Amino acid sequence: MKRFVLSIILASMLAGMPLARSMTVGSDFGFEIKLPANWTAVSKNDVKSKPDMVKATFEAADKDKTLLDLPRELFEKLREKIAGGEVEYYYKNGSPSFNISVYEDAGTLVRSGSDVKETCGLLPGELSSAVKRPVRVHECRSKQLGNVEALYLVVDAYREGDKYIQYLVQKSPNRILMLTATSPGGKDFEAMKSEFDDIMKSFKLM
Repeated sequence: MKRFVLSIILASMLAGMPLARSMTVGSDFGFEIKLPANWTAVSKNDVKSKPDMVKATFEAADKDKTLLDLPRELFEKLREKIAGGEVEYYYKNGSPSFNISVYEDAGTLVRSGSDVKETCGLLPGELSSAVKRPVRVHECRSKQLGNVEALYLVVDAYREGDKYIQYLVQKSPNRILMLTATSPGGKDFEAMKSEFDDIMKSFKLM
């Protein structure tokens, strides 16, 4: 459970060429997704080959205090994952502005209704313990996502007052994909939620 919780937190913090029209993007993580017009896709290799992007990410986080008092274990793992090119990004060039990060880690999602209910009941306490402050899980449930079933979460972000949306998908028997939407400063959350949910309707695991 601890590894699962750390993965959720990391995925929520991991926040190319602009797409002139809607386009189906083939991800390095083994899925397809259709992005609307005026979105930008940044692959894992793009991130890895641009160390200045990693530096800018942490400088921006420091400036707006996104990572203020983040436990050292999480901070170091976060830096390692981003610098190692283990993250993929999609971001919107327009309003409401938000981005989607994609991250993969080891783990197994629960399947049955009773197990999902138990996991959802435990998550607030586990997440709060990991980041050392109260964390509220606003939504936690199973959701059909194209050709797979996902665990759907709406959770307090690390920065107070913000929330993120996350889809967790079992990619293989012991690998989980995490697709997470966040917005700068937590603005326009409901608009972000609506658009992200629409985008995820096109998700297809290959």
